[in-house]
Amino acid sequence: MMDAHPSQDPANDPERNERSRTLWNDISAAARSDAADGTGPVPEDEEATLKAVHQALLNMDEDGEGITDARLGNMRRAVLSELESSQKARDHVIRPLPRDPKPDPAAPRRPWLPLLAIAASLLIGVFLGARLVRSQTDPFWWYQPVGAHAESAEPEFQDAVPVLSQVVASRNPDLESLPYTYGNISVEPTKDGRVAVSFDVAAHVSLVRTKDDPLVKDMLVRSLMSPESIHSSLQAIGMTDSVMDPEIKRALIRAMESDSELAVRMKAMSKLAQATGDSEVRQALLRVLKEDPSVTMRIDALDCLMGDAPNDNLLREIEAELRERGDTPLLMRVNEWERH
Repeated sequence: MMDAHPSQDPANDPERNERSRTLWNDISAAARSDAADGTGPVPEDEEATLKAVHQALLNMDEDGEGITDARLGNMRRAVLSELESSQKARDHVIRPLPRDPKPDPAAPRRPWLPLLAIAASLLIGVFLGARLVRSQTDPFWWYQPVGAHAESAEPEFQDAVPVLSQVVASRNPDLESLPYTYGNISVEPTKDGRVAVSFDVAAHVSLVRTKDDPLVKDMLVRSLMSPESIHSSLQAIGMTDSVMDPEIKRALIRAMESDSELAVRMKAMSKLAQATGDSEVRQALLRVLKEDPSVTMRIDALDCLMGDAPNDNLLREIEAELRERGDTPLLMRVNEWERH
């Protein structure tokens, strides 16, 4: 028998083409699903996809009409038209994007572990610092009394030492309110599994004492030896007494000879002028007379050395040296003392 429509090409049959397109889409979806799950091959381009689907069509020829080249070409044109209309669909068919691995719900999450490690390191440092402080033989680790008071000095703030260990020993230590400042911290593991910790510890102490207190004298010496400002140096010099300890005397001599500020050097000299009978002070004044860059300092040093009763031998010795150096301002001052 002849076909009902002998002039119609099977490749242009709309109903057959629709079935082919549906079959193509079903197989393409299955191929994409297999590729995404890792159970099937991942097509690299359109040709590979067409070949894979063509083979699947040969295996799934449900209507028994056969997969001819004309039918496959018609299917290819229809599907590629759909692919080109959507770039997103094209990307998924041609080269599926890798999926992010799903997190394992059984895997435990511990975001607090790094914080716990940091807190443990800090606690170890604080604990070892407390042991270090308690092991010191001095009343306070940075307080070093000087002179004759080195053995008798007992500052009242020595009770501050065990504060650190008491805070750390509490159940919930307040590490932010510690009375100490830590710096230069180093935490390193050792070969035997322990931890080597090193750090600097400092504390700020405020006290009220009498002028003759050993701690006050010690702080005056330290303020003169390591001044933080002109004001602190001048204030420390003003608090020294005419009868001074050897440590304060040496600190004043150093300030008179070495301080970069003229005002500090002059004030230190005015204090030392009250102790010109001391040989150490006189030698320091002679050095200032010969070496200080300030004319005022050199003239004041000469006046301190002359005092109320000039020493003629010393005056002639100074005059000879000044003439050799050509120090005219001081020679004029020497002449005034000679006429005195």
